[in-house]
Amino acid sequence: MIVPAATAAPGDLTFAGCYGDLAGCTPAYPPPLAFGDWMQGVAVNGLDVYTVSPDAIKHFTRDSAGNLSWADCYATVSGCRPSPPGGGIAATANAAGTWLYTAAATSSGTGAVSRYKIDPGAA
Repeated sequence: MIVPAATAAPGDLTFAGCYGDLAGCTPAYPPPLAFGDWMQGVAVNGLDVYTVSPDAIKHFTRDSAGNLSWADCYATVSGCRPSPPGGGIAATANAAGTWLYTAAATSSGTGAVSRYKIDPGAA
């Protein structure tokens, strides 16, 4: 349950904001992708945040307060960098912050674990 910050106990969640196309969120997402786009996984690497879906990887940066800003996308649509095979339904970054791993699967039983090098110049 989301609780007011004034009554939060250790481990409770207090709403701090959202970024996307839902009512009440910061609407800073560039077209042509719909924000939701079946996002199924997220990985945090320092100040970088990556979301994955079967068709796209989206890259956000965050400031020290946790606020998100759009950075880039990897998909087969105009305005994004070309998407390599993979996409994903789950994502994680390694402890050193040098690699992003995504896992993808299809209903026909095919799938992959993809590995992406994270540019050390990233936020």
